[in-house]
Amino acid sequence: VIITHANQKDFTRDFVSLPKEYGSSQYEAREDIQAINAAVRENLKKLDERIHFTNTIRNKKVIIKPNLVTVFHRLGMQGQDYPESTDPRVIDAVVVFLQQFTNRIVIAESSGRGMPTAASFKIAGLDRLARVRGVELVALEEQPTDRYLLPKAKVMHEMVIPKLFSEIVRGEAFYISIPKMKTNLYTGVTLGFKNAMGTLAYNLRQRNHNHAIDQKLVDMLHLFRPDLVIIDGLIGGEGNCPAPVEPVQARVIISGNQPVETDRVATRMMGFDPQSIPLMRLADENGFNDPGVEIIG
Repeated sequence: VIITHANQKDFTRDFVSLPKEYGSSQYEAREDIQAINAAVRENLKKLDERIHFTNTIRNKKVIIKPNLVTVFHRLGMQGQDYPESTDPRVIDAVVVFLQQFTNRIVIAESSGRGMPTAASFKIAGLDRLARVRGVELVALEEQPTDRYLLPKAKVMHEMVIPKLFSEIVRGEAFYISIPKMKTNLYTGVTLGFKNAMGTLAYNLRQRNHNHAIDQKLVDMLHLFRPDLVIIDGLIGGEGNCPAPVEPVQARVIISGNQPVETDRVATRMMGFDPQSIPLMRLADENGFNDPGVEIIG
């Protein structure tokens, strides 16, 4: 797990939606953009020195899953922006880094209820990012699906996922989860492996979305898990997500190739004892932890 602190003092500009000047030399010259790009680049280089993931992704399809539950930008609320979704500036910096090794990059998401993913892409500016960087956007609720049975699961005995994610199950694509660092009404924290909620078939997402939600999320790890988790902690979100959350300038990027341990580090940095979070405890009890984790930073 690699922890990188961003040196720029203020990241509260355009942290929800890319500005109009995105894609121009004026945008690239901004101090916050240079600081974000440098932090992401430094973080992923340090991770690559230890696990050599760039050798794996060379000329391979890479599927990026951000967290765009609802993109709270100019929706007529008290504040203009709320840090509910993954910072598009971080997504852009990750794409630029990856394009040194592959040009087969897909950004895939299925937003929460009430927000069609195409709208989330447009509000966040990811439609423009896709055009500028030449990457593909996929709204997962529009994909055909595959059905899997999980005999080892405790509550999620069946999963229906988009066919695109079956490429991950079969090992044909490399999966990167880029969640926002934020708190959550139901699970305490929302980080890497909870981000997989958006991969479930849209009309079946509420299955086990109850007192068993923590076990549901852990069970999903039986089918697939991120090859990398890159947590956007530039501006964290504090409050009862999925309601709008308040910004916290954490100024950090956290990455790792073990989703539970990467989430555990972020949980500690958010001020929580991971043992107080049922999601973390269940992941340990189900054998998805790694006691030999190395933490750099």
